[in-house]
Amino acid sequence: MSRFFTKKRIEGIRPRVETLTDGLLDTLAERAGDGPVDLIKDFAWKLPLTVVCELLGVPEEDHELFGYGTDASRDQGATGAYAEGAVIAVERLRALIGEKRARPGDDAFTAFVRALDAGEFLDEDEVIAQAMLFVVAGHETTVDLLGNGVHALLSAPDQLKQLTADPSLVTNAVEEVLRYYPPTDIVTPQYTAEPVTFGDVTVDRHEIVILSRASANRDPARYPDPDRFDITRNTAGHLAFGHGAHYCVGGMVARTEGRAVLGRIFDRFPDLRHAEGPESVRWKSNPVARGLVALPVELGEPRRPEPRP
Repeated sequence: MSRFFTKKRIEGIRPRVETLTDGLLDTLAERAGDGPVDLIKDFAWKLPLTVVCELLGVPEEDHELFGYGTDASRDQGATGAYAEGAVIAVERLRALIGEKRARPGDDAFTAFVRALDAGEFLDEDEVIAQAMLFVVAGHETTVDLLGNGVHALLSAPDQLKQLTADPSLVTNAVEEVLRYYPPTDIVTPQYTAEPVTFGDVTVDRHEIVILSRASANRDPARYPDPDRFDITRNTAGHLAFGHGAHYCVGGMVARTEGRAVLGRIFDRFPDLRHAEGPESVRWKSNPVARGLVALPVELGEPRRPEPRP
């Protein structure tokens, strides 16, 4: 995975991400004046799904097949739909292995198939599992990053005003969103090999523990006034993408999408606002993922887009 996500490749997808973002904003602009829109369903859900499927090398007509995870995770009663969607996606990936052998491309799935043929994967099931992880991790978490970012800025007008006055703050704004609302609240459960002491509590060996990166990201010893959303703060060291060997290899892709969206949406829709107030939004009940079920907004009058160089 890390061999695929090179700096050159990530830089290369930036223009495509910006083009996709502009196209989705154009579509939203056509609905201005028609009442509230759900920014999750009508915008945030679509951009990362397209980006991750294009990186993986999934044909455009199949992109919707791989969006099963996000909708199901927002409806905790939709486990049947989630499982059904996963089966369909797995079947499509299995067929895609042969297609990539016959017509290889410059995409992640072609790289996986070549690694399989070189003996770096155990079997086709392992390749498919890796590809499914690629899609789920690259889609839903970025949907949440985009929704959380827009919600955070709309809820802090002073911060939004700073961003619109100084667009160069967008990079730091994305990092502050990641610190303040990390898309995954907790890490994969850990297993203690020996007793571990935290403060005055000792966890025995051979216990399962769950660590909260959301708590770490609001550690007052690291971030002064940590419960304040501040796009000018030093966010160095936040754990939204993990740490060390467990650092998310797709983090730069998510950052690229976050910068494209937060750097454009408020310029295109200067009067964008919550449709029912920031306190009315409903968060997912999933204890792992931190994201909104929906984000109803009023678009206001759209501004004509500036031509991009």
